Amino acid sequence: MVGSHTTSDAEEVIIRTLSDETEPQGLAHGVTSYNVVDPQSGEQRAVFDLAWPRGLQETLSRPVVVQFDRTPARPGLPAK
Repeated sequence: MVGSHTTSDAEEVIIRTLSDETEPQGLAHGVTSYNVVDPQSGEQRAVFDLAWPRGLQETLSRPVVVQFDRTPARPGLPAK
C-alpha cells in the first residue's frame, strides 16, 4: 500500500538530522524518500521517509526505516 508522502518542515529537519548524524558515528548515510518496488510487477509498494536498506552497519545489520504516521487521529480513538 502506497501512502501519501508529504513531510512537514519539522519532519524534514528530523529526517535530515537522523541521516546526517549517522555518518560521523561510522554508520551508513540514510536514503530519503526510499521507494520499495515489487520486483516482479514493478509496482510501487511503499515509500519510507528515511531508510538504511542495507542496515545502519551495512551488511552487518538488518534494514532500518523511519516512517512518520500520517494517519489523522479520529475523535474517540487514540492516535497511532
